[in-house]
Amino acid sequence: MNLSTLRRWLWPQTSFQGKIFMAFGLITFLSIVSVTAIVYVNMRETIKHNAVTSVSDSIRQADESLNVMLEEIDRLNTVVVTNKNTVINTIMSPNEEPSYEWFLEQKRITEYLSGLIQYKPYISRMAVVGLNGKVFFTGGPWMDRSVLGTPMLNYMLHNGSRHAYFKPEGTADAITVGREIRYNRETVGIVMVDLDYDFIKKTYGVKPTADSMLYVLDEQNGYVYQSESAPSSYAPPLDRIVQIKGKLAGDNDVVEQKINGRSYIVVSRHSEYTGWSTLALIPLDSLLSESTRIRNLMTEVSIIVFIVILIGSHQVSSRTTINIRRLRSMMMQVKDGNLSFPRTEIHSKDEIGQLYRVFISMVDELKRLMEGIRLSEKKKREAELTALQAQIRPHFLTIR
Repeated sequence: MNLSTLRRWLWPQTSFQGKIFMAFGLITFLSIVSVTAIVYVNMRETIKHNAVTSVSDSIRQADESLNVMLEEIDRLNTVVVTNKNTVINTIMSPNEEPSYEWFLEQKRITEYLSGLIQYKPYISRMAVVGLNGKVFFTGGPWMDRSVLGTPMLNYMLHNGSRHAYFKPEGTADAITVGREIRYNRETVGIVMVDLDYDFIKKTYGVKPTADSMLYVLDEQNGYVYQSESAPSSYAPPLDRIVQIKGKLAGDNDVVEQKINGRSYIVVSRHSEYTGWSTLALIPLDSLLSESTRIRNLMTEVSIIVFIVILIGSHQVSSRTTINIRRLRSMMMQVKDGNLSFPRTEIHSKDEIGQLYRVFISMVDELKRLMEGIRLSEKKKREAELTALQAQIRPHFLTIR
């Protein structure tokens, strides 16, 4: 297909009105498509940016709020492990249950622990566990010497030189913060504070969409918190979460990741205080569902606007070319030799009106010239006739 054929296919030899209509329609179509596409793309990017900003701010605020609570718990643990009279002496005391002296010691240390956690609703329990089997606590749930030898206590003994954070497996009751109690350079017990898990749920209530998922992993890549509202069919396994965590560059990193065939925006944050990592998974299809609805609405509105503009452009092109059609009709009359055609007045002051007046002037001048020629020919014929008569008259006189 050569260039001329392509030009004829794209721009057929049609009327001037048709060309105006086609040009106006094509420009309108391209303008509507371009504006709709630009608005839709910018809207998608704005929604994604706002969601990422909102989630990042929410995660940061949640992390800071949790750190404030954990710092307060750490201070309480420090107060306990440095209290020799009430805590260390009670643990080291030879008094055994159920003696009266043991009862007084239990009452004193329990009241002491209760006073420490009073007006701190985010603490559900505070306990002092001696390695000799003595257990004192305030709050709930119940605790006795069966805690000895449990994974939680062993973890505290191995990691509690300062502060250790432990999330018991299979439970969502609390996060335990512990620190070992030392006397004469030997570990004699553990102080443990349970952070109420309901406060963690409220703290990490980041929900940009209904099916968003949020995970908090400890330094051993175990779950500290996992959102419960995510559908099980969508929720990725722990090893996939750990894999995503390993791909992130660092604090406040944002990436797009495909998990189980579904695209997510992953927002992360790393806590320097606890060493925990927070990952928020936002499904792109849910996040952009509103933009898809708006896109469909914009498409429908664009189609209606395009149709209205086409109708309007047809009317405009028709009104624009009506004088051209009138002028063309008069020119065809002149072409056929009719100089006395019925004239349709064109009063517009644009180029068409000027062309009409020039054309009428030319027609009038042509009529004047033709009338002059006709009169000249008439006079010429009369002169010839007179000369002929003058030649014939003497001839008849001679014959007589």
